[in-house]
Amino acid sequence: MDALENWTMLKAYNISGNGKYVWYSYANQKKGYELVLESLDNKWQMTFKNMSTGQFTRDCKYFIFYTDTSVGVLDLKSRKSFHIIGAREFSTPKLGNGRWICCKTEKGFILCDVRTQIKRAYDGATDFQFNNMGTAALVNTGGYLKWIDLQSAVEKVLDNGSDDIRYSSFDNSGEKCCFLKLRNGIYEVFYYHDKRMDKAELLISSDMLGLDSTLRISGKDAPFFNKNGKRIFLKLEQQVLLERDTTVIAPNLNIWSYSDRYLQSNQKYHSDGENTRRFTAVFDIGEKKLLRLEDADFSLVGTTGDNYVIVKRNTNEGEAYWAPEEFPSYKLISLSNGTVITCTKAASKSVNVMLSPNERFVLSYDTLSKHYYSYEISTGILRNITGEFNVPQAAYENGRPMHFQYNFEGWFADGNYLLIQDRFDLWQVDMSGKNRAIALTGGYGRTNGVAMRIAVSKAQLLNMRNNDSVVVTALVDSSKYNGFIKVKLGKINAIEKLKSEPYIYYFPGIFSEQPNLPIKADMVEFYVLQRQSDTTAPNIFVTYDFRQFDQISHLAPHRSWNWLVAELVHWRNYDGNPRMGLLYKPENFDSKKKYPIIFHYYQIRSNERFKFLSPSMSCGDLNIPWYVSNGYLIFVPDIHQHTAYTGRSALNSVCSAVDHLITHYECIDTAHMGLQGHSFGGYETNFIITHSSRFAAAQSSSGQSDLISSYGGLGFGDESLAPMTEVGQLNMGNTPWMQPQTYIENSPIFNAHKVVTPLLLMHNNFDGVVPMSQSIEFFTILRRLKKKVWLLAYDNNGHTLEIGSPESLDFSIRQKQFFDYYLKGEGAPIWMTRGMPFSLKGKRSGFQLEYLNYKP
Repeated sequence: MDALENWTMLKAYNISGNGKYVWYSYANQKKGYELVLESLDNKWQMTFKNMSTGQFTRDCKYFIFYTDTSVGVLDLKSRKSFHIIGAREFSTPKLGNGRWICCKTEKGFILCDVRTQIKRAYDGATDFQFNNMGTAALVNTGGYLKWIDLQSAVEKVLDNGSDDIRYSSFDNSGEKCCFLKLRNGIYEVFYYHDKRMDKAELLISSDMLGLDSTLRISGKDAPFFNKNGKRIFLKLEQQVLLERDTTVIAPNLNIWSYSDRYLQSNQKYHSDGENTRRFTAVFDIGEKKLLRLEDADFSLVGTTGDNYVIVKRNTNEGEAYWAPEEFPSYKLISLSNGTVITCTKAASKSVNVMLSPNERFVLSYDTLSKHYYSYEISTGILRNITGEFNVPQAAYENGRPMHFQYNFEGWFADGNYLLIQDRFDLWQVDMSGKNRAIALTGGYGRTNGVAMRIAVSKAQLLNMRNNDSVVVTALVDSSKYNGFIKVKLGKINAIEKLKSEPYIYYFPGIFSEQPNLPIKADMVEFYVLQRQSDTTAPNIFVTYDFRQFDQISHLAPHRSWNWLVAELVHWRNYDGNPRMGLLYKPENFDSKKKYPIIFHYYQIRSNERFKFLSPSMSCGDLNIPWYVSNGYLIFVPDIHQHTAYTGRSALNSVCSAVDHLITHYECIDTAHMGLQGHSFGGYETNFIITHSSRFAAAQSSSGQSDLISSYGGLGFGDESLAPMTEVGQLNMGNTPWMQPQTYIENSPIFNAHKVVTPLLLMHNNFDGVVPMSQSIEFFTILRRLKKKVWLLAYDNNGHTLEIGSPESLDFSIRQKQFFDYYLKGEGAPIWMTRGMPFSLKGKRSGFQLEYLNYKP
């Protein structure tokens, strides 16, 4: 426990706009947070205790930070600071000149000029916001709304006399605002747009607009301006008041009907209990006209434009694979006249439908033809913009039908061009179709097995033009090395040699808890980013060119541990297909010694080759550093699924990996090999032990055991689990009535009589992903067969245990006791030898080792 409490990790970081300063924070459970502020020019450094985050001002002259009792402002030149006592939170203008800060206190808000340190208090205020440029602010007490001109210090009351003024917002110019006000029990939208106005004027009222009598302006959603400030988007609220029918006998009855679009359980899960629905509308300020955009059948999708929006038909998309009528359709709506336009390919199954930033095009991806289409709004022309791509198309990815051949990376040149990737290479596509698509990376990625991705934010990319250089991150598939290149937009780039290294800097989607994008200084070409590997903790570095990296932080929490080393292993499975996996060995590994080994898996995890793993309690899986430091080897094989052979795919991958490892690594103790998996990995564990006797112990958490009952189960918000079982992760490829044998062959319970491996199950009653009944089925069958099986069930816990909770500590101890007994020959605890009667629940742990010679 001391090791976990003192484990220090990087938490957050940023760079000043001029690239001269960085800050980063780190934390551990025992000491909490610390923040380091560093000057990159003058090489000074300051450390702040109990601080997790901070902010540079836009002019790069000040650093704003928290203390236990205040918000502090540090002058970066003199390194002198002042404090706003009692402040708990702060905000600054998004743009502006770095002059203003607003702090929230128990009494209200304090506005402060950081240059003069002059403060103004607004006691009783409930909300405060700056406009983007930092030239004005709005302060709201609930009873009045005040406009503050930050340049002249003049204040003006825009409205008063109401106890409920809420959701004020500026337009992009910062010279207009709108807000909601409750009057006579009805919310209305008020509008201020001219400094000569004495106060805000009523703009939108439910009564004025002659709306359906069941509709009113919602008081739960903020109205907001479109980009040019000529329209306001708002929500309309419809509440259906239903009185109980006098014929109702049993109000607790739920009626499930075949004609329902959504299951009764799913309707209940998403019900707000108020029978209230909210719909987006837009108000044209000049024309004084309201246009309703959403209703019960259509909802907005993507961002709202100045002239257009896209709406999607509301359907039960999860069931569209067997009910084609549930596949959504999309419409383009003109905000000027309400014209509705079909903007996607006819008879298509379109997804990723979005409006280009310049509102000239609508982009969509057709999952049938597997191509992107561009709809040009001014001409009505629909173009296939990836039809000329001369790259091989894969039919399957990880055993399931592959819907996306090309993935969206971002817009540039305001939306005239699109960047996409084909798994390996990056392509530039002209939305107008006038120019041929350009392979920016020149096929280097596919030729060399290197995946290329954009390494700048979508906002940065949008402002770029042809001949601008964009940073690209690269991942070498065979080694998992990571590196960067720069490519010029608008041309095929000749990549002669990629400088890749045995680290991970950044690659999108590489693993959970992935590193952040490199952060660019606003004013200069200078970046801060992090780097990690299996043997080096995440630390921050700075770079100008993405070839030379200078280290800033030096965290190394693993130095006092017997740490791990990861090895990327290549082998072929029983079908002759190449596979990869990760072998984790202790730092003091002795090749002449025999080690117990645990196989731990999910799907594809070889990309974690250079991920730095932190020790922690288990939430249901296996904590690799904890076990490796305690004398185990851990192997994590990639699992490639095949439709209708999901269980066999796992068995093939794991057992072929066993054969390869015991042939090439004499250090493996073949008599003491274990299995562990959580969720889908739990299912794989259950399947493997019903088809192999090679393993001495197995631990399965929250996994399926019966795919027939799983098909009819509920999860993920009380939705049907049929999609997940049939075409999702479990990938049966058909229904149980069409292919019953497939379900039987993939369900561990039908081969439970073959189990010889002792099994520890963990599953909880609030699991909303895999019903606990799946583990109960397996447990009761194995129990009847007199197999060695235990089930740990933590009351009021879900699919995973909360890290750091008493339950995760308890489970971590029991999991390790189980493996230590079967794989290391250590003593068995009493909970394994004698069980734990319900009468002793919460009174005895059973952790003590058996002393009466009982055996599990």
